[in-house]
Amino acid sequence: MTPIAWLAALSPPPVEAEAWIWLGEADGAAAREALARAPASRDDRADAALAREEAGGGRLLRRRLLRALAAARLGAPPEAVRLGRDAAGAPFVAGPRPLFASVSGSGPFAAVAVCERPVGVDVEAIEDAAALADLEAWCVGEAAAKAAGQGWRLAPEVIRLSPADGSAWGGQVDGREAWGLSRRGPGWVAAGLVLR
Repeated sequence: MTPIAWLAALSPPPVEAEAWIWLGEADGAAAREALARAPASRDDRADAALAREEAGGGRLLRRRLLRALAAARLGAPPEAVRLGRDAAGAPFVAGPRPLFASVSGSGPFAAVAVCERPVGVDVEAIEDAAALADLEAWCVGEAAAKAAGQGWRLAPEVIRLSPADGSAWGGQVDGREAWGLSRRGPGWVAAGLVLR
């Protein structure tokens, strides 16, 4: 799986885990390549049926991208990868070896991440370039909330992150050490974050 943008692996210094992140245009060549290797399973279609209100079938597409990324990370065939959702609805990789997972979609963009530690990812399509800095901070916050397993139920005051060096972010999320990266590209801004 080759992402069209960003990095394939995020390995934060204070965390002994490697997050694999895929980010790209959901209908782009890299997504089609990944999807060709991970056809929709019965579970994928059932999960997507629960979200019919979501326009364009984005949930099924992101689930298939997640399966393809997990398969590449685990060195397993996509059909061997079992995905699940926790009580809050967050995705995870159930097997052949458990992994934390995160998915995001905005406009034509999709992002998925897997890691041995709690991971969060967010992508936002940019409509107003003047709001880019605010949108980047939003992405970091949303990735942090996803990594904490709380989504936006997490109180904003427990997210204590600041830019560390360029696009690197560090600090604490709900009392846990956190590290991540943010990236900007043509028409998008994204962030990925891992908790220790």
